[in-house]
Parts: sequence; C-alpha cells; structure tokens
Amino acid sequence: TAAAAAPTAAPAAASTPGGVALVDASLVLSRSHLLLAATTALYRSRSLAVRQRTRSLEAELLFCLSGSKSIGQSLSMFGIFEHTQSLMICGFTGQEELVRSLEEELSGREGVEVAQGWEEMVETLSPEREELFIKHFKIPPAEVSLIRTAGAQAASEQESRAATLRAFESSIFSRIAIQGHER
Repeated sequence: TAAAAAPTAAPAAASTPGGVALVDASLVLSRSHLLLAATTALYRSRSLAVRQRTRSLEAELLFCLSGSKSIGQSLSMFGIFEHTQSLMICGFTGQEELVRSLEEELSGREGVEVAQGWEEMVETLSPEREELFIKHFKIPPAEVSLIRTAGAQAASEQESRAATLRAFESSIFSRIAIQGHER
C-alpha cells in the first residue's frame, strides 16, 4: 500500500489493472479499517455463504470500506477523482510488482509524493476529519457524544487521541459488519 497526492478523473475501480485498487485515502480511518475492508472483500469473493456485491475484488474493497448499502455511493466516496488529495494503492496477494510499477509511475509526476508503506501514513483525527467521518458514516449525535466521551476520559492528549480513534473505529467497523444484512 502506498499513499500519494495525485489527481485523476476516472473512478478507481474502472481505471486500474486487475488486482489493484486505487483508493481515496481521506476516508480511510486507520490501517485496521483498510485491513477489515480487504479481509471482508476477500471473504465475500470466496464464500459460498455470502455473495460478493460488486463485479471485482477491487470494487468490493471500495464497497467494504464504506459500510454503505449503495455500491455507487461507495465508489464515489472511495474511488479517486479530480479532487483526490491522498491516494492509496491497494494490491492483493501476488500484485506486489504491479503496485511497485504504479508507485514508480506516480512518483515521477510533478507535485506527487509517494509514501512507502503504512508506516509513513499518520493516523490522525483532526476535527475536520472527524466531521467527515460523522457525515459519511451517518453517525448519530448520541453515538458521536459517546465517541468523544471515550477520548475525554483519557489521562493524556496522546491517549485521548488514541481512544477517540478506537471509538470511531468501533463505530465504523460495526457498520461494515452489518453491511448488506439490514432489512
């Protein structure tokens, strides 16, 4: 996985070679969020009990990241477009060479910085980013209050940020877990 600032006009699922998804990283909360979505997409693609909702594993990843019931909404939120500021190249097993090739291609473009691996990406939750997650994942006010309370009870600023991040993860993960099971 890599991150870069690279604008593009095409949605991710339609413009990449098979096995690689280009993801707008602005709504990827954490490494755990990405790993849960990837695991869920792989499970759905191979399971007899749960069917895949999209036509490709890459599109299924974008769908699983969102927790939405709408495939179109998922692709518009996590696919890449002209306004994309932060990009993740996500490859499944066996796609390492393709991911490296895309990283090299992107790093040669003006104004693009490529971060190697997750270690260079920071899991931060600014007030603006919090509002983005609240809006996209439709987190109700009572739940937002509980999430913020989790952070307020921490002893230090660092612990507070970590507690708030984990509370947001729990909220988002529950939406991914029930995705497609609502009645």
